[in-house]
Formats: sequence, C-alpha cells, structure tokens
Amino acid sequence: MKKWYRLFLIVLLSSLVYACSSESFHLRGHGNNRALNISETFYIEGVSRSSRFTSALYAAIKRSGSAVSNNKSQASIQLDISNINEGKVAAGYSRARKVREYDIFLKLDYRFKRLHHEAGLITQGKINVMRTQLYDSDFALGKAEEEETIRQELRNSAAETMLTKLYYVKQN
Repeated sequence: MKKWYRLFLIVLLSSLVYACSSESFHLRGHGNNRALNISETFYIEGVSRSSRFTSALYAAIKRSGSAVSNNKSQASIQLDISNINEGKVAAGYSRARKVREYDIFLKLDYRFKRLHHEAGLITQGKINVMRTQLYDSDFALGKAEEEETIRQELRNSAAETMLTKLYYVKQN
C-alpha cells in the first residue's frame, strides 16, 4: 500500500511542476503572452516621438509584428492619439488627514484609419487605465521609483490595449 501512495505522490508532484512550467502559465507583468500578429505599417500622429508613451507604443507595435513609418505614404494604417493625460490624485487619507493612497492614471483617445483605402475609419475609442499606489510618508524612500514603474506599466497596458482592439476589429 505504501508503494502506491508514494507512486501517487510522485505523479501528483511531477504533474504540478509540469503545469507551473508550461507555456500557458505566466505571472502577471512578465513576458508577452499575447500572440498578436497585426503585420501593418503605422503612421502615428498626435504624440511626440520623445514621449515615454510613444516608446511604449513603438515597442508594442514591434511585438505585434508591425512597424512604424515616418512617411505617411509608406504606411497602411494611421494612428491618431489625442487628449493624453497622465497624473495622480489622492484617493485615501489617514485619520490624521495624511494621504495614504494615490490613484495613478493614464487617459487617452485613439483612432485607427486605413490609409490609401476607401473605407477609412477602422476603430476608435478611449483608454483609461489606473492603478492604486499605497503611500506611507514614514516609508517614503523608493516611492518615486515605484510610481514610475506603475506609470510605465500603465503606458504598456494602454498601448497593448489599443493594438488588441485593432487586432480583433480586423479579425471581424
């Protein structure tokens, strides 16, 4: 009976290890588990090439198998971005009226248009991503770095969301 118990335990543990190491399991924020294959050339308007959001957008476009062109005549899709707003607001206070939480957000409007084609507009929308940062003034060291990390994650999320919406609109 002990032999069967040991065998069962070994099989159970090895299957758990296999399940955790398979390609379908990913920790949030690690790697790109989306298999977007858009394969287009984009011309982008409305954002500065030197902005931090633009670098996150270019990286997401590259991961999707697409490229960005500086020449509108060489692009197949134009992406217009407007009303970008990054910021934070106090969301929670302590009894002593000290800020304990901040909501860090990124809002923007976007529009994808097909260039050199009769049916111009593909899709448009608004993106509003937000994360909460817990803040304790007694332990303020490192909070600026944490805030910047959150902001970068929001930029990446917004860029991925735009491209995911484009991908699914193109599929239908």
